[in-house]
Amino acid sequence: MVTCTKCNNSFEPTPEQNSLIEQIASKGGGLVMLNCEVCMKLFPYNAPTENIQEDDVGETPFLCPVPHCGGWVSYIDDETPPFYGCGECGSVWKDKKSLDKDISRISKRYAYRTAAYKWVDRTWFPASYEELPDNLMEQIENEPFDVK
Repeated sequence: MVTCTKCNNSFEPTPEQNSLIEQIASKGGGLVMLNCEVCMKLFPYNAPTENIQEDDVGETPFLCPVPHCGGWVSYIDDETPPFYGCGECGSVWKDKKSLDKDISRISKRYAYRTAAYKWVDRTWFPASYEELPDNLMEQIENEPFDVK
């Protein structure tokens, strides 16, 4: 079952969608664009993986800088224009500068979030998985949702 980030309904993926999800998951997971079988809208879905690992170019993904979201941000370069996106909450950043701004914002709001990032040469980088505190996801789950 997958849950659409547009309508919040859950549905069973089609065989074609399952194939795509499995293909992405076999490469360490990442963002997949799916069509919702309920509302028929396109939405980002974060293909799960048993073990979160470096992506196929050796980069660790960013922890999503959206309150109450523990998803992973992937760089999507097979779309025009390319963008950064979180398959968990559906947030999208048009460029690295926008992503950096939201990382700075969440780090100021929740000091424990800074463990997920490193500030180097005036830009943010993701911390390695080994550096993440054991209770970080639990803390994130306790954050309030942002109401826009």
